[in-house]
Amino acid sequence: MSGKDAGAESSKPAMELDVTTLPGYQIIPPGTPEWKVTLIEKKNAQIEAEARQKLSEQLEEEERWKDIPAWKKKLILEKEQKKAEDEAPAEAERRRQEEEEARLQSLPDWKRDIILKKRSESDSN
Repeated sequence: MSGKDAGAESSKPAMELDVTTLPGYQIIPPGTPEWKVTLIEKKNAQIEAEARQKLSEQLEEEERWKDIPAWKKKLILEKEQKKAEDEAPAEAERRRQEEEEARLQSLPDWKRDIILKKRSESDSN
């Protein structure tokens, strides 16, 4: 199967999405004021886009596991989950450092210099 065929298949089910069955989707009644029609259409478009994204992700997930036996899928998922759990503390620490760095960058230079100087003094003690 070529890349073109795969793209055509994944877009075909997305086109069959019945938007009227989506939770939160509103049918526009006749006689609705134009401003409200615009608002409802905007919300409906957002709901439809989210549903299409979710459907696309489901199709990609199904395609990923298409040729893999259930027992092997279970092992792979357990391994991925264990790896994610092992990396969680390091990821949290990295994220904390990035947030701290961003906070320092938003400060004026003089204040950043004072904070960094105090940190270096406390590290040396």
